[in-house]
Amino acid sequence: MNHSEGRPSTVNALLELIALEYDGLSKRLKAIAHFIERDRDRIGLEGIVTLANRWEVSPSAIVRFAKQFGFAGFSEMQMVFREKIAREINPMMTDDVAAESSSAGTHANSMIQSIVGSIRSDIVDLDRLIRDLDHVALVRSVEMVANADAIWIAGARQSAGAAINLYCALQNTDKCVSFLSLHGDVWQGQVRSVRPGDVLIAFFCYPYVPGELQLALEARLRGAKLVIVADSLACPLVREAEVSLVVAEPLRFGFRGNTATIALAKGLFTATASHLKVSDQDLSSDGFSGS
Repeated sequence: MNHSEGRPSTVNALLELIALEYDGLSKRLKAIAHFIERDRDRIGLEGIVTLANRWEVSPSAIVRFAKQFGFAGFSEMQMVFREKIAREINPMMTDDVAAESSSAGTHANSMIQSIVGSIRSDIVDLDRLIRDLDHVALVRSVEMVANADAIWIAGARQSAGAAINLYCALQNTDKCVSFLSLHGDVWQGQVRSVRPGDVLIAFFCYPYVPGELQLALEARLRGAKLVIVADSLACPLVREAEVSLVVAEPLRFGFRGNTATIALAKGLFTATASHLKVSDQDLSSDGFSGS
């Protein structure tokens, strides 16, 4: 539906509205919704033609998306992103500057610049995580995990690293912790052991793996509570979960980082261990080691 009365005044308000109306969007507008959330740091800096080429959609489709959410056009929607980005460092600019400077100086210097630029971008991602994290949802997720009879963890593709790290770290507690494997549909046998009182922590990033979505829904049907760590409010399971934690990490050179997601996983473990009164002496070297 179009919003003739008012429009979102902040990026967060826009993203929340997108999540609310996501199911009713066309396939093309759903794709643009993902791009909007993923490239939020670019939208305030790049023109509509550049974004359309990057997203492989027509400029008119982006205008249609803007109007869908109450804006007069792309320029009015872009202003919301410009107001936000004026107070922040754009993580993509660091990479672009390093790439453009590769022709100047020695080859070694250009490599150093690229590495440093990438690290600085990760720092910006972590700052964004601290700023945007839902504290109420985080506290609730820790309480759910700490009080669970058994903990199940799942993650595929680029989310697998954070999921495996959390799985290894939670082995340091007295909780029964299991990793649900998506290889060869092994999860279909594993999920039969899920019981009411259990908690599933599932990590998702776009494009979402159908098997992982089915796994989470099956665990829910068997009585497990869901803690979803997703890259977008548009993730299909965000509204199905008891708790959803959204960590938006931008693509760089076609690769989605997971620095902030791993940091959040570490935070979940640290807070859960503290809640369970696990001391540093109880921790083995199998979990997080300060990374």
